[in-house]
Amino acid sequence: MSPEAATSRYVVDPAQSRITLKVSAGGALAFLGHSPRIAARDYSGSLEVGPEGVAGSRVRVVVAANSLAVLDDMKAKDREEIESRTREEVLETDRYPEISFASDSVHVSSQNENRYVLQIGGTFLLHGVSQHETISAQVFFNGGTVRAVGEFRLKQSAYRIKPASALGGGLTVKDELVCTFDILAHREA
Repeated sequence: MSPEAATSRYVVDPAQSRITLKVSAGGALAFLGHSPRIAARDYSGSLEVGPEGVAGSRVRVVVAANSLAVLDDMKAKDREEIESRTREEVLETDRYPEISFASDSVHVSSQNENRYVLQIGGTFLLHGVSQHETISAQVFFNGGTVRAVGEFRLKQSAYRIKPASALGGGLTVKDELVCTFDILAHREA
């Protein structure tokens, strides 16, 4: 069997997947601010499993930076302000329209039947800055689908992002963001 024939490609189904960020308020006036959960609304991705198995996989995810939207219930004015400042001041989506991750290594920490715990290393591109990151994920293969679930943390400052602030700096966004994902992908025919 040729390597091409032995490769399985899975494509992310955004309708059945979720990528979110947890932003935390900080500073002396943190009690006045929101700590919103923000979701990516427009993204794509794939997982390619080669003939060598899961350890030889390649992962790629691309998020449209301007698709981030607040999930939490709040006043419409507050929601609009957070989303607008995120696009215009924090992420500068006109200059940096995409956020992406492309793996360069996959390490299997443990395996049980069709469940794997993976350490996925790769290049994370955010705000025009590329950094190597390692993401932990639980991955479940079930027939023609694969589900990846996990959480990782990013520091905005590592990507030359100045955390947003208000009220003369008394209310800030903490540097560290918590990113969670629950991604379902379908095998291509």
